[in-house]
Amino acid sequence: MRGNGNRGKYLARVGTAAVIALLATGWVGCASSSSGGCQTDTDCPSGRYCAVLSGQCAFDCVYSSDCPAGYRCTGRGKCEPGCSITHGGIEDCDNVDNDCDGQTDEDVPPRDCEKKNSYGTCRGQEACLDHAWVCDAPVPEQERCDGADNDCDSQTDEGFEVGQVCPGAGGCPDGLLECAPDGGARCSTFPGGSDDRSGPEVCNGLDDDCDGGTDEEVEPTHLPESGAQANDGLDNNCNGLVDERGGVLVQFNPSFFPGTYMTAYEIGVFENPDCTGRQYGLTGDDYPAGWPAGPENPSVTLYACALPGIYPSGHLSWYRAQRACAAQGLRLCVQAEWNSACQGNDARLYPYGSQYFANWCNEGWGSSGTLAPNGEFEKCTAGNHIFDMVGNMAEWVQEYFTEAPAYRLVGGAPHVCSICESGNCRDCDPNRPNDEDRFKDWGSCLLRNKDNMAFLPEQTISWLGGRCCYNKP
Repeated sequence: MRGNGNRGKYLARVGTAAVIALLATGWVGCASSSSGGCQTDTDCPSGRYCAVLSGQCAFDCVYSSDCPAGYRCTGRGKCEPGCSITHGGIEDCDNVDNDCDGQTDEDVPPRDCEKKNSYGTCRGQEACLDHAWVCDAPVPEQERCDGADNDCDSQTDEGFEVGQVCPGAGGCPDGLLECAPDGGARCSTFPGGSDDRSGPEVCNGLDDDCDGGTDEEVEPTHLPESGAQANDGLDNNCNGLVDERGGVLVQFNPSFFPGTYMTAYEIGVFENPDCTGRQYGLTGDDYPAGWPAGPENPSVTLYACALPGIYPSGHLSWYRAQRACAAQGLRLCVQAEWNSACQGNDARLYPYGSQYFANWCNEGWGSSGTLAPNGEFEKCTAGNHIFDMVGNMAEWVQEYFTEAPAYRLVGGAPHVCSICESGNCRDCDPNRPNDEDRFKDWGSCLLRNKDNMAFLPEQTISWLGGRCCYNKP
């Protein structure tokens, strides 16, 4: 029997060590109430053993599971320390010596297993490693073009049509679809493909290098988008803008002015937005009366056009220059932008460098004072394809003169050598002290709040012109 009725008798007959062990597990066996006296186990019926202390036939268990942990049930019904047969004596992966041979989880045979998710089901073998079942089936993945059966459906690269003929884009020849390093498919005429007959990318609207892109990472042509190109939705000159108006726009110093563009040339003012029709401001102040020099509302719209080879328009007041830029969706540049584009990325004093050179720009000191077509002075640039920021025309910017807010700032020194103070100008005099230094200061790339660089916004002088800026959305 199991219970505490004969606990005293049992404890009286068992050895001290056994009593301590059994008490520690919380288990104590019982003497059979029906057994008689005995001297040895053979004196007892099957399933009973002779309790030494009581001399009675007793039993502790029928199954090993009746015994405490670490004990087994003998054939005489006695719980003794030692291994007990489990799992039918067949080793299982459970960190137990099921067959009581002194080893654990040995020779456990592998079994089938699978791993499943939304991509599919992969099957494999499961082995007992470190007392745990480990399945060697791969985890199903979305199918890639890599020659492997990623989703374990017994197919390879399905959905990628590997080996099918693919048309070359632009000037690229036809090829065959093949797997690409990124796990997708590419035409074999792409760079790195097996049939690469491509060339370097140039600005022509074609996929010259056969990589699926058009005109990527190529130098701009610095040509205006005009005619049909002005409205075709393409970046025909590869400057990063589509269908820009107002002539040639150039991105400059993107570290400080990201997405900001400036016209490559000083503006001419035209009758039509596509830079056709009459150009004004070449031979005099011949702008229509409805396009006033002052702040009154104009009844006429004229357009800024920065084109290579044309003469820029003069007699521009600040209001006129601002209106002409705005008509093309552009704006007057601000002082910081003007300085940066003139100086380039290395903060030079003049567009061409830190030392003054006569006649490198069309500024009036030591020259005949003749207006030049846009871009004729090829050295007068900071290497950013923005020309004539010094010379040709003096150029308006947005800001006013802080010491006299009625005046607006102008930079660049014109082709006519003039010394100006608060909008009043006189011809340069080579024999007059400081005239040369003052004119060179005006003709530097440092547009600052100084009175010889400020004019009333309604002033019109033959050599007052401008250029435009633009912020890419």
